[in-house]
Amino acid sequence: MITQSHFIGIDVSKLTLDVYVKTSEQHLMADNNDKGFAFIISFLEQQQIDISDSLFCFENTGIYSKPLLHFMQNNQYVFIEAHPLDVKQSLGAVRGKNDKIDAVRLAMYAYRKREELKPTQALSPQCERLQLLASLRRKLVTERGGLVARRGEMTQVLRLPKEDVLIEVQDALIAELNKQIKIIEKQIQLLIKSSRELLTNYTLLLSIVGVGPVVATALLIYTGNFTKFTTARQFAAYCGLIPYDHQSGTSVQRGKQTSRLANQEMKSLLDRGATSVIAHDEDMKAYYERKVKAGKAERCVINAVRCKIVERIFTIVKEQRPYIRKASDYQIFKIKAA
Repeated sequence: MITQSHFIGIDVSKLTLDVYVKTSEQHLMADNNDKGFAFIISFLEQQQIDISDSLFCFENTGIYSKPLLHFMQNNQYVFIEAHPLDVKQSLGAVRGKNDKIDAVRLAMYAYRKREELKPTQALSPQCERLQLLASLRRKLVTERGGLVARRGEMTQVLRLPKEDVLIEVQDALIAELNKQIKIIEKQIQLLIKSSRELLTNYTLLLSIVGVGPVVATALLIYTGNFTKFTTARQFAAYCGLIPYDHQSGTSVQRGKQTSRLANQEMKSLLDRGATSVIAHDEDMKAYYERKVKAGKAERCVINAVRCKIVERIFTIVKEQRPYIRKASDYQIFKIKAA
């Protein structure tokens, strides 16, 4: 619950910030840099607004909102980094849009939902750096996949020889992308090993069947090293794994369905993990086959397996012990940060 008395909405763009102060109904513009941030604080002090009793609200706009987030975090100001979709849905039916109006809407969003919202806890510097590295790796992997697919079509459909310049150029690009991806992956491992907290949970995650380095890294990022979610069900809902009712009166009876309002990347990674655990975990394979044989839809069973993986993840992190499939697998993990 928010206890602050002053609500300040900030619309963030690449170069500028549009600021609206609900208390005084004042609007101002500032540069999106340290000088602009200082100007905003100076303006509020001139308005005799207590900064410690103020709540700043702005949307997550990727790298453009990072400098403002760091400024708020370093000065220990109370702020909310709102999800754009949450803000949009809270407005209802509205018309018109510009930066000035958006600043007003952000201030009103924070004011109206003050009893529900909680101040944002920013990622640690290590998790934030990890997020940037993982994002770059994901983009490079996507580009490599596009090149590989295009090269395959050219060789199979057009029957171009390997010596053709169209194939040679793509082979060179693929080789270079492989090289750069390995560099990024090495940096990710070095960063994880440099932090005992990250390394501890990362090592525990790798003990679970279906959780590899990519999934483990994504889990560290999206859970803030398991500080953002307190239960497995909360994270499962965030990933779009929890089915919800779709029913209204007697005309709408669609049964339970998962929501598309979710972290689709994490959901996709857990889907691959479910496929792997069904193939390599005897208990999970038996569970999958039993449910499918009983008439359950295959996708529903796979979703249930994803939920079970999430349960295992949060259990081993909470208890700080590796996942053990059977007694003979037991071993004590001695984890040391490099």
